[in-house]
Order: sequence, then C-alpha cells, then structure tokens
Amino acid sequence: MNRSFCLSNKIIFGVIIISVLIIILAACLSPSDQLIEITPELTVSPVMTDDDNPRLTEELLRERWLNGESCQPPCWEGIVPGKTTATEAMSVLEKNDIISSLSIDNEPVGIAQTGFIEWQILLEDTRPYKGEALFALDSPNQLIYLIRPGFPNTELGELIQKLGEPSHVLADYYQPPDAEYYIWEINIIWMEKGISFRTGGQEPTPLMINEELILESAIYFEPSVEKFLKVRNPRRPDGLSIWKGYGEVNQYLEHLETK
Repeated sequence: MNRSFCLSNKIIFGVIIISVLIIILAACLSPSDQLIEITPELTVSPVMTDDDNPRLTEELLRERWLNGESCQPPCWEGIVPGKTTATEAMSVLEKNDIISSLSIDNEPVGIAQTGFIEWQILLEDTRPYKGEALFALDSPNQLIYLIRPGFPNTELGELIQKLGEPSHVLADYYQPPDAEYYIWEINIIWMEKGISFRTGGQEPTPLMINEELILESAIYFEPSVEKFLKVRNPRRPDGLSIWKGYGEVNQYLEHLETK
C-alpha cells in the first residue's frame, strides 16, 4: 500500500518537473525564434544620371576633332579619304556612339556617279549637326574621297594652335551673273593633313585674315593639291596661294588682277 502510494507520488512529481521545464524553455524563446519570417532580398539597380553619360556639346565635339581623339587628319572618326571604302565606312559609323540617323545612297541620279553616306550628330546645346561622306559609284572599290563632317564654327587662331600653321589659302571675290552683289570666299588649308576650313558670304568682305576669323565648315580629303582642287572645284584654281600669315585679305586676291 505504502509502496504504491510512493510510486504514484514520484510519477506526479516527475510530470510537474517536466511541465515546469517546458514552461521555462518556452518563456526563454523570443517571438522571432518562435516564428521566422523570410523577407526576400531586393536588389536596386543604380540610377543613371547625366553625369554618368554626359551628352555631347558643340565645344566637346570641336575638341574631339581638333585633338584627334579618334584619329588624326586626314582621318575622321576612323574613315580615311582615298583608303576607306563605302562599305567599311558604314561599318565604322554604325559602331560610333556619336552617330545617329545613318544612311547610304548608292543609286546614281542622272549622269551623276556619286554616292553619299549621311548622318546626324545629336548635340545637347544646339541643333543636330549633319555630315556626309562622298564616294564614286563607278570606281571598283567605291573609296571615300571627301568628308564633310559638319564642323562647329571655329576661330582661325584656335585652328592654328591645334593644327599648326596652314599651308595654303584659296580666296575669291566675284559678282555672280545677273547679280547686284558680290560673293567672297576664304579657304584655309592644311594640304599635308588633308583638311580645309572655309568661310564666305555676300559682301562686305572681311578686310583682314586674323586669329579671330571664324571658319564655318570643313572638309577632309586626300592630301594633295590635285585632290583638293578636284573636290573643292574652285571658280579660279589659280587663286590657290601659299600661306603668307595673318594680314590683309587682298594679299590672297592678287590673282583677280589677271583674267
């Protein structure tokens, strides 16, 4: 009788001890240990700003070409007049991140056998610049022979600072047929580099060629007098003169005294 009572008491005591231990362990667990919520990790891509991918400006474009960042004249953006074919030029320009609206016209018009590659360069601070490269449709390799890139207006002083002294000047002053006004034109040429800059318009003619003279367009060509005269096709080829330095425009118009 006593033995059975003692055994019963031991069992009850053991159950009580186990229950107490379970209560203590439950109290020690934090809520997060009892219920774990898994939150998926969110990866946020960095936001691109204008500083990460700056737009091209007129000044940056001028510096790019005058500094020869892609290549030196007569090369322009990887295209060399007299060496690069039209097909190669298209391939080069398609990979150029400053070129947009690229197209090629290789269908002859009338008797003209000239093909054109045309493009635009989008600028942040001004209108798009349009450019073109010309090639002969009837030539075996259809080599590019002339590039008109749409060069930003640049003062002669800056051009000389970047490119050195020019080699030639081609100037003209004349009255078109049936016109009451005169036309003037000044080309400043770096013949060995195959690059020339031009300005011109209706009178009055600038009196001086100085460092402040603004040149408004450029061409890249095969470096030779013959090739330059062919692509420029001036009214008076005899107007091509050796560079004589800054001074009066008239010193480059002496050929007009002869017919």
